[in-house]
Amino acid sequence: MKKVEALIPAFQVDVVTDALRKQGVEDMVISEVLESGRSRARAYRGVKYAVDYTPEIQLETVVSDELATSTSNCIVAALRTGSFEDAKIVVTAVEAVVEIGGREHDRAPTWNADIRSASWAGKSGEARSGV
Repeated sequence: MKKVEALIPAFQVDVVTDALRKQGVEDMVISEVLESGRSRARAYRGVKYAVDYTPEIQLETVVSDELATSTSNCIVAALRTGSFEDAKIVVTAVEAVVEIGGREHDRAPTWNADIRSASWAGKSGEARSGV
């Protein structure tokens, strides 16, 4: 499994989520964050000022290894404008996803098309009936 994190402009959230849903990615976590980094000089009515933090949206999802590349390419295709400030995407490996709620704690995680980690499925087996 892979975790795909994208730091995107706030006004592009609908574009990215619609593109990901068309690809089949339904489970996403969307958070408002402040990005720190390059100091951006701005001007308002002739007075220059520096912006230390810019509001961004962080979108996170966990997908199977096969879908990780296509998911990041989908985000790139939805956001590419040619500006260096378009977005940032980070893809990292996930060892396991544990769903805490509910009574099916022995089942494999159901995020994004019932992805299964080999270590998770091998240790826990299928859900017990009558739990």
